[in-house]
Amino acid sequence: MLEVLTYSFQIKKTAVAVHQREGVPVKKTGLVLILFSLIFISAEASANGPAAWLSVGEKDGNTGFAVGFRGVDLGIELGGINESDYSSSDIYDYPVPHTDFTDLGKQKVDSAIGLDVLGFYNASRQLSFYGGLGLYFQQYIRIGQSNISGLLYTEAEETEADAAFSAGIQFFPSNSVLLGIGYHSIRGINGQIGIKF
Repeated sequence: MLEVLTYSFQIKKTAVAVHQREGVPVKKTGLVLILFSLIFISAEASANGPAAWLSVGEKDGNTGFAVGFRGVDLGIELGGINESDYSSSDIYDYPVPHTDFTDLGKQKVDSAIGLDVLGFYNASRQLSFYGGLGLYFQQYIRIGQSNISGLLYTEAEETEADAAFSAGIQFFPSNSVLLGIGYHSIRGINGQIGIKF
């Protein structure tokens, strides 16, 4: 980036001298050269994408996971976290067929799954900062457990949506490798490894 700015400054000095001799307004020439320099800087920053990565994290002893993709300035992550004590495969999808049961209450079932939209600030060719907003969905079932068989049944069910936010850093140690670390309000602290295309 420094080389680009130095090069642009040298061009500007030469152009100013030429246009002064030829009577061309110096202010317009300077503006064009500044915009030209910004385009070069933006092109250098675009070396940070596109890329894809896998993310694994932890929150409150539960494992979070995600797969992500980014372009230059925007990206997405599809992720989840398994913080439930029950699997839907272990629960019958209808109420207890008799009255002798225990109501276990409203319980989280299966993993929370959601999508995050990420915005990136490319500080250099190797370093990006990002922030994101997302929406995650968690299934809840009011479970009834038969006192006769011990089997689990669905007394009622619903799905709740929770907003999420995230922030982190991505680093490109080479032209093809991505490393990152971040924090997600639902998936917790996470590490990232991926490839740049």
